[in-house]
Amino acid sequence: MSRKLKTVSLSFAFAICLVSVVSVSAQNQQCSDLSAATGQPGWSLVSGPGVNGPITPVNVGPYPGWQNTPLPGSSWVSTDANRGGLPGDYTYEFSFCLCKDGKHALNLSFYADNGATVFLDNNQIFTTTGSYNFNSAAKVVNHTWVGGPGIVKLRIVVHNDSGPTGLNAVLRINGASTGGCCSNVNTATGQPGWTLTSGPGLNTSIAPVNVAPYPGWQNPTLPGSSWISVDANRGNLPGDYAYDFPFCVCGEGKHQLDLSFYADNGAKVFLNNTQIFATSGINNFNGAPKMVSYSWASGPGPNVLRIVVSNQGSVTGLDATLQITGATAGRCGRAAGMEVESGSRPALTVAPGRADPIKRPNN
Repeated sequence: MSRKLKTVSLSFAFAICLVSVVSVSAQNQQCSDLSAATGQPGWSLVSGPGVNGPITPVNVGPYPGWQNTPLPGSSWVSTDANRGGLPGDYTYEFSFCLCKDGKHALNLSFYADNGATVFLDNNQIFTTTGSYNFNSAAKVVNHTWVGGPGIVKLRIVVHNDSGPTGLNAVLRINGASTGGCCSNVNTATGQPGWTLTSGPGLNTSIAPVNVAPYPGWQNPTLPGSSWISVDANRGNLPGDYAYDFPFCVCGEGKHQLDLSFYADNGAKVFLNNTQIFATSGINNFNGAPKMVSYSWASGPGPNVLRIVVSNQGSVTGLDATLQITGATAGRCGRAAGMEVESGSRPALTVAPGRADPIKRPNN
């Protein structure tokens, strides 16, 4: 294959600006232990008799017979200032973010009028007995599980037999932070997270190899990136090489993907098996980078960006930078309610989130 050497210079100021944003966002998320209590921000009353939509629970004084000294740092909460009055189930929720995959421990202490069942996401982890769970010793829940990264929801369903109802709780979780979860992925080829999943001569997925630019390839590389290829010699077989970058979308809503890349010779870009971009011609390895800007709406779940680099012969490689909003690098974690006391780590089967395109890139 013939190569035409071409030098493209980038301004120093432009390079420094872009370098400042090219990093893996998961490394910037600093959360350790979460402490929260009813009466503090973050709790929602999402359903119950007379509750028409998620509301902020109301702080109330203890009703006669309730534990008169609330748990440390907490307040009793209820559906209104009169502490309700209708029988039925009242669902209180608290969302938090697990910052990384691993083992986590939850400690919950609470009082409830009359009783309560506790769920982590959709997995029941505790339930009370009897109708007098609002005084004397607090109910205590200790739960350990493997999960993350991503948003997890604690749900306490308080059952009221009749008359006033309320909840008083304190919560501690390691390796978590309150509220929403991940922010943005900012990464590049040459950084962790990329996999070469198929290509001529490959029998299994491998980590791509960082290589110096071949004569004729864009040099310098995109800010913060490195050229990658199938081996240190930059390959030598014609065919298609598929580079995958898995990521986890943490919440429901609109997401934005911005990709800049060079490829020898050309490339097609897929999001969850849907093609969102394709190059033209065979000289896509120098000059101005190819730019992909793509928006879509989906729920939380695993996603894969795939760049299929087509090589016509001789050397091949990929140089790319990638930004994604509302996501973390890597695969989504295991289900929140999976116990690990036995030492086993059961696998979670997760279906990819629906990707409803909002706009297509301009080729």
